[in-house]
Amino acid sequence: MATITRSTVYKGSDIMLDYSCMPCEEKGFSKEAEVYCEKCTTFYCGSCLNLHNQLYKTHTRYERSDMKHWPLARATRDCVEKCKLHMDEKLKLFCEDHEKLCCNTCISLNHRQCAKVSLITDLVNITSPGDLQQLFDDIKTIKQQLKELRKSREENIASLQESLKKSKQYIPDVRDKINAALDELEKMTLTELDFSIANFKTDFKKDVDNCNKLYEELKCFRDTIHKIGENNNDLVFVANQKWLEKKKQSESYIQ
Repeated sequence: MATITRSTVYKGSDIMLDYSCMPCEEKGFSKEAEVYCEKCTTFYCGSCLNLHNQLYKTHTRYERSDMKHWPLARATRDCVEKCKLHMDEKLKLFCEDHEKLCCNTCISLNHRQCAKVSLITDLVNITSPGDLQQLFDDIKTIKQQLKELRKSREENIASLQESLKKSKQYIPDVRDKINAALDELEKMTLTELDFSIANFKTDFKKDVDNCNKLYEELKCFRDTIHKIGENNNDLVFVANQKWLEKKKQSESYIQ
């Protein structure tokens, strides 16, 4: 049943009443009904009921406290009967091939070739009294499952927020550790680089010194040979042998 309100609204308003006073509706405005007259099959507000009681004192009337005797509310019936695709039409048929409730337009557009299409009124007798209770039980079960799922997802959201909070606190610590590690790596790299350069410089300087030494020895040896002259065959032979030795030594060092 829709929520009970006591507001008076005019036609065209967005406010919907579960039961409206019928005489007031005929006058062009809407007011909530408070009583249902079974004899008149009419709903009355308090003001209209006073006039009704003056005319029909013997009619059986039911107030809101005894709404089990009221007919089904129009809004409730429309909520169940109206087609979702064609809002101006009511669901009157059932396609067993597709297990779909249909209005006349649905049948015409989408179920014209279906073999098993029945009027809902013809299927009512097949429905057992326990079906409605089963429907209530199924709705209750699904509502409970949705409630549990909602609670689970809300807990998931809270857990994600907590994880995010911890991560934001953890990231600066990790950054500091990474920066410290990079600083240490930079220090070690520079130390090793200085050591390697120093070793290379030592080796290269040694090569320079050896080259100078061999160069001076060869220069001195050349000057000495130049002074021997061609007439001193013994000295020329010795000098030649020493040159071959120095040449071999020099070539080996150059390689």
